[in-house]
Amino acid sequence: MTRLTTLALATALATMALPAFANGIQPAPVVVPPVVVANDTWTGAYVGGSLAYGAFQGTFCQEGALGASCSEGIDHAVFPVLPEPQPEGAMVGITAGYDWQAGNIVYGVAGDIMFGDLVDGAPAAGGFACGAANACQLSISQLTMLRGRVGYAASNRLLPYLTAGVAFTEVNVAFVGLQPDIDDTATNAVIGLGADYLATDQISVGFDFLHLIERPQHLGAGASGNPRVGVTDFGGNILRLNVAYRF
Repeated sequence: MTRLTTLALATALATMALPAFANGIQPAPVVVPPVVVANDTWTGAYVGGSLAYGAFQGTFCQEGALGASCSEGIDHAVFPVLPEPQPEGAMVGITAGYDWQAGNIVYGVAGDIMFGDLVDGAPAAGGFACGAANACQLSISQLTMLRGRVGYAASNRLLPYLTAGVAFTEVNVAFVGLQPDIDDTATNAVIGLGADYLATDQISVGFDFLHLIERPQHLGAGASGNPRVGVTDFGGNILRLNVAYRF
């Protein structure tokens, strides 16, 4: 009886399977994609250089008018239109930093020093006197940044990342023919994004876009005169091409 039962079950299973195989239909295999974890290729120090294009802007302001303060913004009730110089041009710089890699996540710190000679002048506007034409001038000579960054190692070679930190910009404010130039330092939060690519085991190339968040601040305040004048609402953008040697 047992043999007959076993034979019957085997025959039934074979009969059920025959149509599927006859039609060429087979169960699809279950494929589980592997989890790709990049090798630890980014941990370590690096130093390099950059070529950049910077575009900055500021707005001339006057303190003391109806209690207005350059460091608090612009009182457009006093001066509806103000001179707004926009210095822009080429910059060069050096960068150094250190990265740590944990799985596909890469995080690190970086410092930058950039140099340029960016100058722009604006004419008098809305009752704000500049003297001669385009005599309200704003110049950029140096930019220093301290940044943190975090990225995702998309492969052993490619690293897109986000970055944020603080920027210190050396500016010069001038009223040509009216008073001596005044040097000052603008302080802004900086945010950005970019990507690095390992061209070799030790040379990386990449780009980033950095934005200096505009904020009210009194730059180049006149040493004499009442009310004092200067530049406020300073900010800017930087697009860089970077090359670095990784140790």
